[in-house]
Amino acid sequence: MKADHINLLWAKLLVEELAHNGVTRICIAPGSRSTPLTLAAAENAKIETVVHYDERGAAFYALGYAQATGKPAAVICTSGTAVANCLPAVVEAGQSCVPLIIISADRPPELLDTGALQTIDQTGIFGKYTRWAFNLPTPDESIAPSLVLTTVDQACYRAKRSPAGAVHLNCMFREPLAPTGAAPDWSRYLAPILTWSDSDKQYTTYTSPESVGSFDVSNIARAIATSKKGIIVVGTLPSWQNKSSILKLAAHLGWPVFADICSGLRSSGTLSENLLCHYDLYLRFHEVRTTLEPDCILQFGGTPISKYLLRYLADSHARWIVVNDHPFRQDVEHVVSDRIEADPVAFATVLTNSVSANQSTLTEMLTTSDQVAGKVLRDLVAAQSTWPLELAVVREVFFQSRELRGIYLATSMPIRDAEAGVGQSDRMLPVAANRGVNGIDGTIASAVGFADGLQLPVTLVIGDLALLHDLNSLVLARRSQQPITIVVINNNGGGIFSFLPIAEVKSHFESYFGTPHGMSFEKIAGQFGLSYRIASHFAEFRQQLSQAHASGESQLIEVVSDRELNLSQHQQLWQKVADEIRVGLTLS
Repeated sequence: MKADHINLLWAKLLVEELAHNGVTRICIAPGSRSTPLTLAAAENAKIETVVHYDERGAAFYALGYAQATGKPAAVICTSGTAVANCLPAVVEAGQSCVPLIIISADRPPELLDTGALQTIDQTGIFGKYTRWAFNLPTPDESIAPSLVLTTVDQACYRAKRSPAGAVHLNCMFREPLAPTGAAPDWSRYLAPILTWSDSDKQYTTYTSPESVGSFDVSNIARAIATSKKGIIVVGTLPSWQNKSSILKLAAHLGWPVFADICSGLRSSGTLSENLLCHYDLYLRFHEVRTTLEPDCILQFGGTPISKYLLRYLADSHARWIVVNDHPFRQDVEHVVSDRIEADPVAFATVLTNSVSANQSTLTEMLTTSDQVAGKVLRDLVAAQSTWPLELAVVREVFFQSRELRGIYLATSMPIRDAEAGVGQSDRMLPVAANRGVNGIDGTIASAVGFADGLQLPVTLVIGDLALLHDLNSLVLARRSQQPITIVVINNNGGGIFSFLPIAEVKSHFESYFGTPHGMSFEKIAGQFGLSYRIASHFAEFRQQLSQAHASGESQLIEVVSDRELNLSQHQQLWQKVADEIRVGLTLS
């Protein structure tokens, strides 16, 4: 049998079984070697396809889609360096426990180590960052078609099963790759899987173990009962997950909640008296951290963004209980006392039904401090006659966003400014970021995937270097099914380095860390077919953002900032918060 037709048949079986496993989106980075996979995906009516010529961007698009839906999207790419370009997204998926399926085409084994073009050893190319990897053999009638089905079922299960992450299917094809002539009669070959082909169910059904149901919470209940200064910390949680049970637990206990910007609690649609949002502004001061020291920490979800919150937790020497649905060590300072592998939301429900209320003596002091910091921030922003600090730009994005809109935050300064400056909202706003590795690559692609997964418009807040790093993916924004509003804060370089000690090394700082580029984004936006706006002052930015949201089109708004002024304004904010908090807490 000619290779071309059996290649396409196996590819169609693979794509069909992806659909049976609930995969609804494939991002294709076209290449000649991946021809069978591309044709199979294009012809499958159950799966939507997105085409992107950049494999790195394609993989990050799929990552963003999974962040929105909790379900993996697949990426199809060709052989050689094409598959290597997926590595950054695979690493991010592994670190942040986001499901992702990479399907790479490959040369047949007889061409390895022969000098054949576009041929590398793709086995294990992603190393330990995948949850599972498998080399499918070259398609052959002597191999049962069920091999393809069970392989896909295992891949989908391993991608979604806790701890979620990336899986890699490497598919070796012999030429010819494109089918020629009439297809043969496959009825005899496919007879063993006839029942599967007549159904919409996966060939092999996997059942996950229960992670919470039988858990004994008596030990944790005793720690809560004996605590006098208990606190709750909530790190990154999936954007699609309902987190109301954690707020119910906090209200039941009477404990304050440090809500990370990626926890989803600040914009869950429910306001909470115990929720803390501006702690990064006052926990940076040692006397505040020591005065408000907890004796019991109940943490749900991922590692918090704020380094000052982490220092506050670590320095307290409190009983520190971390609940998350993966088995990995989550203990930056090596002081966690209890590590519970369970779904955080489900575990919070179990605790609420199992423990008695025990009001924390820190609740009033912390909520008062948070209110003071929030007022200082609002007053400082209102008093700015020229450009306010970049943090205010991020705040405005959240303020103007209404329900039925998502927000995506680039790493580096945008997410840190959101962490410090964004308060509670009674609107439900899905928020996401690539916080597993905190890299700046693939941010635009992730935001577009997030929007397509949500089936909602998304506003992306991104720095100039992060945008330049993923420039190719602006084409995804132009083609997106949902409007993408890109707010790029252009401070002509790496703004975050101005906040680090290296900024004092004046002789080398600007060239090697500030890295000014001297570019604006008007022509770049035009090149990619995006409407462009630029704001010269804050009032204009508010107006431009409102108009961009109302337009229903993908647009780019450039915010021109100054790194030194931005640092000075942040320092002014921190000092004013410190002064007000000292008065409120009667600190000397």
